[in-house]
Parts: sequence; C-alpha cells; structure tokens
Amino acid sequence: MHILVTGASGYVGQHLLPLLLPKAEHIYACNTSGSGNLPNSSKITWHQLADQTSDQSISALLNNVDCIIHLAGRAHQMQDTSSNPLADFRRVNCHFTQRLAQLAVKAQVKRFIYISSIKAMGEQTHDQPFSIAMQPVPTDPYGQSKWEAEQALSKACHDKIMDWVIIRPPLIYGPAAKGNLATLMKVVYKGLPLPLGRINNQRDMVSIYNLCDLIITCSHHPKASKQTFLVSDNQAISTPALINYYAELSGTTARLVPIPLWLLVAGAKVLGRSGMIERLTSSLTIDIQHTQHTLDWQPPYTVDAAFLKMKQDLSC
Repeated sequence: MHILVTGASGYVGQHLLPLLLPKAEHIYACNTSGSGNLPNSSKITWHQLADQTSDQSISALLNNVDCIIHLAGRAHQMQDTSSNPLADFRRVNCHFTQRLAQLAVKAQVKRFIYISSIKAMGEQTHDQPFSIAMQPVPTDPYGQSKWEAEQALSKACHDKIMDWVIIRPPLIYGPAAKGNLATLMKVVYKGLPLPLGRINNQRDMVSIYNLCDLIITCSHHPKASKQTFLVSDNQAISTPALINYYAELSGTTARLVPIPLWLLVAGAKVLGRSGMIERLTSSLTIDIQHTQHTLDWQPPYTVDAAFLKMKQDLSC
C-alpha cells in the first residue's frame, strides 16, 4: 500500500510514521516545509504540501497513492490572536481538506482518513457521554471548522470510488505532548502549586499509542469504509488524576491546592482565563462502543500502561 500522510512532522505524524513502515510499500510524508528527519527510511520520501500548494502539484503527488491519512490542520489555540479565527480555521481545516479530497477522487485514491476532533461535537458533556448517534454541536471556531471539514469530505466522496473514514480524538497525550497539555505539565514539572485539588470531573483522553493503532486499523479494515469513529482510552479520569500521573512520570509530587470551584471560576474570569479553567474543570466523556464493535477493536493500552510506556520511551 502506498500511503500519503499530511502533517507528517507533527506530533501524531512523528509517532505514526514508524508504525506505518511495516504496513506500507511507500510513504509520502508531507508537511509545509517539505523536509523531515524522522524516521530515516528508503520507504519514506518527504514532500511539501500546504493549503497554498497548486492543484497540479497535489495531483502529481497523489499519483499511485492508495490511502491518505490527513493529519494536517490549524490546531486549536487557547489564546488565538487571529482577527478572524473562524475564517483562518476554515481555510486550513475545511477548504483545504475539501480540495485535497476532490483531487484524491480524481486520482482514484481508495481511502481518505481524516483526523477530526471531538470538539466537532462540543466542548463538554453532562448527563451522558458523546456518542456517534449524537448530532455534532461545535461551540468554537476550531470545532466548527472540523465539523464542516467532515461534511465536505463525505460530500466530495458521495457516489465516488474513494471511501472516507473520520476519526474524532479528544485530548491526545504522550511523550513530549504539545499544546495546552504541555503548558500544564510544565507547571507540574516545576513543582508549582495548582488550585485544582477539589476538581472531581471525568475526562476521556487518548494516548498517542491508542490513536495510532486505530488509524492503522482504519487504513485497511473493510468495515471502516464511510464510518465516523470516536476514540479514547475508554477510561475517563479526573484532571487531578492526570496531573498525578504526570507528576509520577517526572519524579515529582503534584501540589494540588483544594480551592473551591466557584473561586476558581471567579479568578479565571478576572484574569481572562475562563476558557482554560472550564476545560480543566468540566467533564468530557465518550462512548466508543461503535468503534469497538464495528472494527472489533480495543484500545491496546490502558492509562496505566500508556504512562508506563511513556516512561520507557522517555528513558530511551
């Protein structure tokens, strides 16, 4: 199988490429700079691909490709400085995905796997977990762009030979995780106090190991065709529990201060950090039964096993 991976030098791509090597005849690894250093293999060639890349160049790249794994996109940002975040998210996450899919159809690519986000469904859950039966109701520009990209992909593939697969991951954690999680972990590693000791939420996350395993499964599984899959470790944990996991990983002790939630919310509002506190204190749970039953798939790693593997990987 010839596989094209966009965003190949990103966090997921760096972990996915080595695992794809035994499965692929050749991997076309794409990112905006067109160069990469991981992993080193004759089966991988690096290419430049961005939303500004011409149709002609993309079409040439897609020649002989069997499967696209579309990881590239504009990531969610806590402090977005864009004057029009929705337009910027749509340009990269939605419009480029749609154009890539349309060109892939013409190139007779067999399967297009799109890595969306659980944020396409919303920001938090209350009485019941997100399930595949629920209608997405995104609440921010990032989630909106991901949901629109999903719809654009399925429309581009309608009545066409190429099939599609959509995966909606929640927060992804693993060695040297990036984004908002990395910021939180820096505080943990420094031994600084965190006012989250009284938080009793439940959040589903997914380790990079489980996510990569599902992506690879979807690259060849016949029942993945034209399906949307929710993914998680299938083991929701609280924010304090996550912090304790990372503290143990770094050999430190988490300093969790028991501050009442109402005081946290009030302080965050004054400091302009309401969004951050909401994500740290709210719940987000996911029902992955559809994924499990359709693909006969189980997350290979529990949370404990994932953190143990992280510790082993970081010590290498």
